[in-house]
Amino acid sequence: MSGVTSLAPASSSETASLLERVLREMAAAWQRGERAPAEDYLNRYPDLRDDPEAAVRLVYEEFCLRQECGQEIASEELTRRFPQWAAELSVLLDCHRLMQSRVTPPIFPQPGDALGSFHLVKELGRGREGRVYLATQPALADRPVVLKVTPRRVREHLALARLQHTHIIPLHGLVDFPQRNFCALCMPFLGGATLAHVLELMRAQPPEQRTGQALVDALHAAEQNVPVRLAGRGAYLQAYQKISYVEAICCIGACLADGLHYAHERSTRQGRLQCAALFEGGRGNKFRRPKGVALSSAD
Repeated sequence: MSGVTSLAPASSSETASLLERVLREMAAAWQRGERAPAEDYLNRYPDLRDDPEAAVRLVYEEFCLRQECGQEIASEELTRRFPQWAAELSVLLDCHRLMQSRVTPPIFPQPGDALGSFHLVKELGRGREGRVYLATQPALADRPVVLKVTPRRVREHLALARLQHTHIIPLHGLVDFPQRNFCALCMPFLGGATLAHVLELMRAQPPEQRTGQALVDALHAAEQNVPVRLAGRGAYLQAYQKISYVEAICCIGACLADGLHYAHERSTRQGRLQCAALFEGGRGNKFRRPKGVALSSAD
């Protein structure tokens, strides 16, 4: 789905020209992370608001941009926000879903496959639309990396590329595979343990007996089955060995809060965080990108 949607022309050449200009402006703003809703544009351009066909087209553009960024929006929400155009939006979104259902699904690779310059070692997980793999790059001294494979229509990389923070795993680059209808986001591999797994390994030990050293030991135990081992221990882990368990957990929480605050300031916070998705890097405190990394009340 492109940033600017081509539907039926508006009611006049002047309105049509204005609409196309505003659609381009809206798409460019979303790519910069400035995700203003359709209402903002309709208020700024009353000529579009007074033309039902143009207004519906603008609302539909917001729907497409949100979907490309991984922000699903229900039809009911749009009809609630724009009751005056509920019937037109309902028909348009039904057609959108029908066309989307006919899009060729991505042909995901399997562990052991060669994918461009990468060799896939293991599948680390999968979500609603994508899969995550541990891979190596033979041309670069077999360095370990993480590949997140998603459908080509997903524009998640545009948000990730802006995140440059000590406690957020950075994006190395994007590799496109149009023949298989997916793209691969390449990120460094810093360890295979999740915070949820580490805490589960420590569950049998009473909290009052836990130490920072015990936390480090649990982290390394959680990584025993990872096929790629990382050499050395980072400064954070060395520090954890010398402090109390409470101080170590507070340090992890502070690092996570710092990273989330940074991402939130750049309008990349989506959904809720789940403890199982939090990533504790083996050589320091690195966490996965904010989307899909939130703590729920159940955790």
